[in-house]
Amino acid sequence: MLRHLTHLVRGLADRIPHRVGPASRDRVCRPTVATIVIQDEVQGLPVAWLEYEEEGPEIGSRVGREIRMNAPDFTADEVCSWERLRQRIRGIAWAHYQGTVTGLLQ
Repeated sequence: MLRHLTHLVRGLADRIPHRVGPASRDRVCRPTVATIVIQDEVQGLPVAWLEYEEEGPEIGSRVGREIRMNAPDFTADEVCSWERLRQRIRGIAWAHYQGTVTGLLQ
């Protein structure tokens, strides 16, 4: 599961736009939070986004930014990783639900 999660987060980080020009050499981007949507009735899936902080001389301070991937942005490998994560997380949720329901009925 960790391999698939890492694959998706790396895919998001690779999509952070690269700045050009002399000031871009001192630019630093730090990923902060990744969100991978597993189940949503409204959005077309898969969906994921990465929040990151950008810092550089042209900015003057840290600025929070976000890079987003919607279904058409995922590569075939990323869709495969997303599907495996989805199956695993839904399995965990189902097992937890069954344990809760079984515990209530006893």
